[in-house]
Amino acid sequence: MYKHPVSCWFRRHLSIRRGESLRCLLLILPVLLLISRLFFPFSWPGIIMSIAVAFCVSRQLAGLIRNRQQKAARDQLIMLLEYLSARLNAGTSLERALIEAPEQLEIVSGRKARLWQLLQQISTRLASGQPLDQSLGLLGRELACPEAALFCQSLILLRQVDARLHTFVRSQLELNMAARQTIAESVSEQAQRRTEAWLLCLMPPLMACLMQASLSGGDADTIEWLPARAALLLAFGINCFGLILVLHILSRSGLLAKPDHSISDAKPLRGLDQLAVRFWKHLYNRWLPAAYVVPLNQAMNHHQPTMRHTDQAHPDREITRFYLRKTRVFLISLVVLAPCLASGIWPALLLPFILLVLQDQQLLRDSRNDDDISRHQFPIWIQNITTLLQSGLSVHRSLQISSDVFLTGDLHTESPLIAIRPVIHQIRQRLDLSWSSEMILREQADLCQITEIRSALQLMARYAADGGLHLLELISMQASVCRQVQRNSLRRQLDRQSLALLLPIALQLMAVMLATAAPAAATLMAGF
Repeated sequence: MYKHPVSCWFRRHLSIRRGESLRCLLLILPVLLLISRLFFPFSWPGIIMSIAVAFCVSRQLAGLIRNRQQKAARDQLIMLLEYLSARLNAGTSLERALIEAPEQLEIVSGRKARLWQLLQQISTRLASGQPLDQSLGLLGRELACPEAALFCQSLILLRQVDARLHTFVRSQLELNMAARQTIAESVSEQAQRRTEAWLLCLMPPLMACLMQASLSGGDADTIEWLPARAALLLAFGINCFGLILVLHILSRSGLLAKPDHSISDAKPLRGLDQLAVRFWKHLYNRWLPAAYVVPLNQAMNHHQPTMRHTDQAHPDREITRFYLRKTRVFLISLVVLAPCLASGIWPALLLPFILLVLQDQQLLRDSRNDDDISRHQFPIWIQNITTLLQSGLSVHRSLQISSDVFLTGDLHTESPLIAIRPVIHQIRQRLDLSWSSEMILREQADLCQITEIRSALQLMARYAADGGLHLLELISMQASVCRQVQRNSLRRQLDRQSLALLLPIALQLMAVMLATAAPAAATLMAGF
């Protein structure tokens, strides 16, 4: 049954992440103290600033390290899938294949790999007579990637219904290899921009070191001109801020985006709120151009994709909330505007209109982001159901297993379908209410706004009603089309990441100019 608590898995991994941040902090703090010595002499303000920067950098660096660990875990999972696919196709049982896995994969993975250590534990447990399901659960929990948890949980459920495990393992291998190739191609296209960002992060300390070495004594204490010292302090701050931005951008994973679309309980609007909502609706629908209003209305209806499945009783709630936020923004801008007008700053009259337009653009941007997330995450669910169907299960049983897997508490915090969990939750509710799989899939197809996903759901509904190998082949072909949708969404996310790196690059260039100009200006002033 679907629950929404903070699981024990999350609490355990949260403590691990704090430990990673602490280790990074202990390594980074001495380095930052030495780098700060290139910009200004040791002092309490400088030490405090270095500690604050080290804390922020360590948190972002820990996230980047976790992403690297997940990438390594995905590679190890593919290695395991290749081995299991070969052994299962040869007729070996799953339990026997796992017992022999450490010996077979020792040369390929090495004894220090996390996968080999887990397989060694599993082999020992199975040899001592422990259940296979417990060993698969251990592998899914300890191998640090959500794909492993998804695979192991599905494998446990498939064993209970005597499905064709070799077909499922082969399909999972193909999906994971295709995903790895897509990510590798997309990341390689952005490698130049990331390299530029990292190199420019090193340039300000390097230039500060060269400039300090050219001064008499080669020490930052020789700079006595106060504006030059302030410029060097500013250069250090900009350099650290740019480094934090680079780490933050690169540590964010577009694959596991987690937008917050929680909707509070409905509350009756007060008289002033109703008047404000009616005013904004009248203004937007009657007086503004249709070319500007129509995209906003579509975004308000589509901004919360999960709302359509969880809040059917209040279809206009998001529109009402949007206009109420607009009212608050307008009132706050008037409060800021009053002292500006009293001081004679007449251009401040544009402030309310600028803020209102920025809010509209933010809504459009969030809508595009939600659409990209859905285009990335819906294909994962479609592919999972397709592999279950190819394993010999019915559509109804495939929907049950898929919902059980993706609504598991252990997968909650790292689920690859975190944004569309309400959709899967509603499917599970329909199954519990004894709806037919055809009715459920047709309902979801009517609600889905992505053409490729809608076609896949309609094909599954036809397969649930009629069956037939030709429909199963069509579903497999449509799942491949959905993978292309997912690939395009990933490319757009990485393109936005590459574009976001322009800001820290510009900041680092500014820090380089300050780090070189300040000592030179101090030398000139010392000559007068």
